[in-house]
Amino acid sequence: MEMYLAFSLFDILHFILLFAIMLSMDDVTKSDLRIAREALEGNRSKVLLDIYQKAQFTDVTIINDKEEFFVHKLILSTSSPVLRRVFERNSQPHPLLYLRGETSSNIEALINFIYTGEAAVSFLELQEFIKLGTDLQIYGLANVKESVQKDTTEPIKDYT
Repeated sequence: MEMYLAFSLFDILHFILLFAIMLSMDDVTKSDLRIAREALEGNRSKVLLDIYQKAQFTDVTIINDKEEFFVHKLILSTSSPVLRRVFERNSQPHPLLYLRGETSSNIEALINFIYTGEAAVSFLELQEFIKLGTDLQIYGLANVKESVQKDTTEPIKDYT
């Protein structure tokens, strides 16, 4: 009678990790172990987007002429030195940021970019979106303006 053992990839990796630790126990006592979770960043983005969409634990309100957006000081301050300075100078427990003249779709796209690193922006609103990101010095958007202008102003070369 044949017997089959079934192991998941997780079980195999867990076994290899334990085996490697056992082999290097002398090294373990001499230094710290580094444990990392590969999917942390993707999972973090999903969780952050989820708490934003459910308006959980919010402590900042962004408004324009039409809509309110409930967001998090900590998330905004880690994405922009401008916003960080605003929150450092403002002792209010739930500050209000008024973005006059900004469309709701651009604000929503900016918030999505801040929370997930991605944003869906229509081509017609792209320049205003980049300007908003540049004005607020949003990491990842602050230097995009020059590259977009360069890409759209250079003539298309014909290599045929």
